[in-house]
Amino acid sequence: MKRQIIFALVRHILTALGGVLVARGTLDDAGVQTIVGAILAILGVIWSATHKVQSESVAADQPQNWLGGAADKSDHGGPGNRGYFPKGNSR
Repeated sequence: MKRQIIFALVRHILTALGGVLVARGTLDDAGVQTIVGAILAILGVIWSATHKVQSESVAADQPQNWLGGAADKSDHGGPGNRGYFPKGNSR
């Protein structure tokens, strides 16, 4: 949700700046739409890449279980249970 709000704000700011450039005669409407779209696309790629790097660094800090996923620190009934049954239940 935070990402959507930020992109909406950036889009509105860029559109307002584009309106100023159109009023001055520097750009036409199509040029503003192209520039705003290109900037938002670039920001989206950068945001996605940084988010992926951050989530991978957090995942690298987590201990891994026997399946390769993040280890669950709760007790699931011993090493033979592997988390399939709650503690205290038998197979």
